[in-house]
Amino acid sequence: MLTQREFERYYRATGVDADAATVFSELDADGSGSLSKDELTEYIVDFMLSETSDSRGSVLLGTG
Repeated sequence: MLTQREFERYYRATGVDADAATVFSELDADGSGSLSKDELTEYIVDFMLSETSDSRGSVLLGTG
């Protein structure tokens, strides 16, 4: 599990120019307040395999 605080620290460390709290809310599909391995995997796979820039996974870079 990845908490919102951990996620925000990750965003700051990687220099992603996006509002981490907003992105986290979009990724946290079940509203649990943390990201499960399954939630993260779903978005990462979608981002990596998508042929368009408007994939659901693009939210990882703040562009979704």
